[in-house]
Amino acid sequence: MNAKISIADICLFDMIPEQQLRAYLEAKSSICQWVFEELPKPKNYSFLAQTHETCREIAQQNLKIDWELAKHFAVNDPKARSIVERFDPSRTFINYNIFGAITGRLATQPDSFPIMNLKNEHKSILLPKNDWFVEFDYNGAEIRTLLSLTKKDQPDEDIHEFHMKNIYRDLTTRAKAKERFFAWLYNPNSEDYLTERYYDRKSILSSHYKDGCVYTPFGREIETDDFHALNYLLQSSSSDNCMTQVNQIHRFLRDKRSNVAFAIHDSVVIDLDHNDRQLLPQLRELFADTTLGQFKVGVKIGKNMGELKEFSW
Repeated sequence: MNAKISIADICLFDMIPEQQLRAYLEAKSSICQWVFEELPKPKNYSFLAQTHETCREIAQQNLKIDWELAKHFAVNDPKARSIVERFDPSRTFINYNIFGAITGRLATQPDSFPIMNLKNEHKSILLPKNDWFVEFDYNGAEIRTLLSLTKKDQPDEDIHEFHMKNIYRDLTTRAKAKERFFAWLYNPNSEDYLTERYYDRKSILSSHYKDGCVYTPFGREIETDDFHALNYLLQSSSSDNCMTQVNQIHRFLRDKRSNVAFAIHDSVVIDLDHNDRQLLPQLRELFADTTLGQFKVGVKIGKNMGELKEFSW
């Protein structure tokens, strides 16, 4: 960096003296050997390896950004100004940290484009390299995870509409049903007879929370307390469930012109080439057919991330 050499243009190993390179590689080999000999393989090793591979290949994809629009936003917004000042137009990428959150949810490294907390009004600066962005998004991902943990079928409709019809029959709007459910879900001290009649919170925790540790269906063990136990269980399981499908889509598109552009929380965004448009139903099914059941998936398509429109067929 001090020498103003772009490692995107040269092979880094060609720039390092052989003696230093040999010492570095020998140290790396010793560390790897110690890890393999001394540390047990995690239960979710295969998933972590596939997720690492997916995220590493996403990091090698330079983002296409409308820098003129970004500069326009930067005039009045410090966050947009930070993007313009921090990133090199020739090398702007998303670098995920798969170990950045206790629950396993994706975070980003300090050198990464801030995809996880990019303001909605700034998303239009992100452009596809192919023809369209296509976003697949789970409807009520954590709630559907809760349904799966209680061994219940997944409704093929909006989850809050389902609650309004089947649990809160005295409520007349989706917004009220959503507010009531989340008030119960994220406060373990709350009591709601109708909700608890359908979702047995104590039974779920007795199966997945023991001795200060949450055990998820995806092989994670998370130390926590009583207050956060259910929240961590749902966040972690929902995140791993989503990323499992993202990994499948990433492998499916390996020999296609389209690719996984990035993943954001409970959604995946595909950079779709016009010639791959016939794959949309198959991609949607790949995302919907999860380890935890058949999840309802919303689809949006647009020429930039800020102008995605609902799509159905």
